[in-house]
Amino acid sequence: MRAYRTLSALFLIGVVLTSAAQAAQLSQAQVEAVKSRYFTRIGIPSANLHSAKVGFPDGVKGFTTYKLDEAGWGSSKPYANFSDRGLHTRSCASDAVVLATNLSSTSYLSQAKDTLLTASDFAVIDVIKGDPQGLARVGNTVEVVRIGGEVTDQGEKLRVTVSKRPDYSPGHEYLLFLSGKTASTAMPFHADDFVTIEVLNHRVYPSRNAWGGFEPGDSYYDVADRIHYLSATFQCPSGLISNG
Repeated sequence: MRAYRTLSALFLIGVVLTSAAQAAQLSQAQVEAVKSRYFTRIGIPSANLHSAKVGFPDGVKGFTTYKLDEAGWGSSKPYANFSDRGLHTRSCASDAVVLATNLSSTSYLSQAKDTLLTASDFAVIDVIKGDPQGLARVGNTVEVVRIGGEVTDQGEKLRVTVSKRPDYSPGHEYLLFLSGKTASTAMPFHADDFVTIEVLNHRVYPSRNAWGGFEPGDSYYDVADRIHYLSATFQCPSGLISNG
């Protein structure tokens, strides 16, 4: 029986209350470091968001970023199918794969005021992949960043969204493929900027169909077991670009 099935409600309430009181805040230097490290491969308009054309129907200035279609995988070999290849590739590109409950999220404006990022605190309730002595382990709170968010700056509301990617909601559970974090750095973890994977009633619901080798409604336990099997059976693909 997996650990999170037996995690008590009382323990989770304690994690939520403690973490809410100690929610981390990013300094402007950390915001700039996150932008430089994680978002260089994302198309960000160079203009100050305040000078941008109205980007949303409600009059808020900003922009929406879109994910380009990925190139085809070619052959599925040595895997049995493309689904297994996709899931193993996503797992290999991640330092940790966890199930976690969102506690809170805070958005930040870059120094150039050309983009926004959101830092979210999560309580880890199950670990599929990760260092047992690392930061992403059951009972810990981890900080996760992604592009996007909404702030009010100089009295004006600014917004950056990602197509087909809902924001995290407090109290909801998510499957997180995390990268970019080591115990020796102050850098937050990074989750995929273009997908949100909610877990509801032990089933996974990626906001993009067939993302990473599984479909909306697949069993969380089946996804976890497949990741373990693929990790034990295959080496990670060469030339892999990390999520971070």
